[in-house]
Amino acid sequence: MEAVACRNHPKVGEERITLEAFTTAPHVTVAAGGETRGGIDRALKNAGATRRVVVTTPNFLAVPFFVENSDLIGVLPERLALRMMATTSLRSLSCRLR
Repeated sequence: MEAVACRNHPKVGEERITLEAFTTAPHVTVAAGGETRGGIDRALKNAGATRRVVVTTPNFLAVPFFVENSDLIGVLPERLALRMMATTSLRSLSCRLR
């Protein structure tokens, strides 16, 4: 999974996002099967952190549309994130959750 943000997001650096910036930024999340919390949230909980989800969508393909021109952070499967970066103004971010 890869975190994605718009190219000019105010809270992120060139290639990395700090855990603090990741958790304080508003997020869009995918509710596959209606489940709004998943592996990212479990990893954050293990690190003693949570994220602020403000938008929920049922589909990964909708995430770039929410993120591209906003201050939202999204998390996509790596291959989809790379594909979306080629056709949108998204950028991929490295973030250590532990």
